[in-house]
Amino acid sequence: MTAGVLSGWFSSGVALIDRFGPYGWFTAALVGALCAAAIFALVGYSKKRFAEAKLINRVSADRPTDAINPLEKDFHRQRISIKDIAHPLTRTVAGKEFTDCELVGPANIFFLRNCHLNGVGFGNCEFILTKTELVLNNVIPFQDVSIRGGDILSVTVFVHPSNFDQIKSVPGITFLNQTGDEEVDSR
Repeated sequence: MTAGVLSGWFSSGVALIDRFGPYGWFTAALVGALCAAAIFALVGYSKKRFAEAKLINRVSADRPTDAINPLEKDFHRQRISIKDIAHPLTRTVAGKEFTDCELVGPANIFFLRNCHLNGVGFGNCEFILTKTELVLNNVIPFQDVSIRGGDILSVTVFVHPSNFDQIKSVPGITFLNQTGDEEVDSR
């Protein structure tokens, strides 16, 4: 609006616009306001696209992961492909501690027992609550695992009912199926 008022005021001394009197000044003010609005919209759109690109780059599973030794027990500040740390025969991740790491899919993971997550962020993940008696194939089970900080990116997380209370409190996650918890199901 300020740009429009200034455009109208500055155009009051221009002979071509003065010929039309108040209509010319009003038109100049309107054109100035529209130009300013277009510039602000373009800047806002550019900031939004930049933020989206930054987020996509952060959660992208295509970024390279660190070369790791899957026999190690402790990992700190590394970007790790979940498939790289799974045991080659049992396909489990057991007895590991991750501190401020990025665990990257694509993968299907299942938190079985004794899994502790503290301050973990989830990006581009889906969550599915399972039944107690269900046996899952084609998943990478996590057991006796501690994850502090960091992120889990681009995975489908199958949640055992015994871990549901811990997982449901994580902000921003939604379950693909009905959980029976009205607060979680309404997200």
